[in-house]
Amino acid sequence: MNNMNLLECDKDKSITLNVLRSEPALTPFAPKYEYIIGETIIKNIDTKKIAKFILSEEDEILKKYKVSTKSNETVDAYTGLGSNSITSRYEYFNLFNFSDKEPELLKLKYQIKKSYNDFLKELGLANWMLRPVYIQCWANVMRKGQQIKPHIHSVGPHCYLGGHFCVQAKDTSTYYMNPMNQINEPLAMKSPNIPGKLTLFQNSLPHYTDKYEGDSERITIAFDLTLEEAKSQKVSFIPL
Repeated sequence: MNNMNLLECDKDKSITLNVLRSEPALTPFAPKYEYIIGETIIKNIDTKKIAKFILSEEDEILKKYKVSTKSNETVDAYTGLGSNSITSRYEYFNLFNFSDKEPELLKLKYQIKKSYNDFLKELGLANWMLRPVYIQCWANVMRKGQQIKPHIHSVGPHCYLGGHFCVQAKDTSTYYMNPMNQINEPLAMKSPNIPGKLTLFQNSLPHYTDKYEGDSERITIAFDLTLEEAKSQKVSFIPL
């Protein structure tokens, strides 16, 4: 695996934009692509409180909610974390509905909305801020030896944005793959998992993680964003 060499960053902005872009096509059949990943560090969120809360609710979420039925082939959205993970319940609960129990989650929801707006403004898409947007949010808890395998959140006509927030991690990274080259020497952008980092990306962008070798849990919060016309097709979306 190689790191993407077509990478543009502007670190003076409120959100850093990483652009994975094809080289100029020299023939009518050369591939053309552009994928944009936004990253920012949120400093006013107590990630330790959120980590403690997620672990305290993990067993209850596993008992209360059924596994995903979205695919006939997997219950965990192709992550490889299995049916005993709260990731496999992502379709039927929304972590932000627990905000009354842990106020830090409400603060995080506000920061996601702010970063989403910053992302759109940096891309010259401020007019999209006027459209109602909805969020589905879940947690990923990984233990030693586990890994999130390459997967895609959406490729349908309503495909929009996804993201994740790093709560607790050590010596791991998330890799965003070039969809045009996943076979011969796959290219990917490496993004180290740092507590407090919020990432936004196009939901059609494949991604995966390192195999986790830490002794404590690796915890992230993942989410999908969708627009009003698509929310009726979903179970657990709420207004962002």
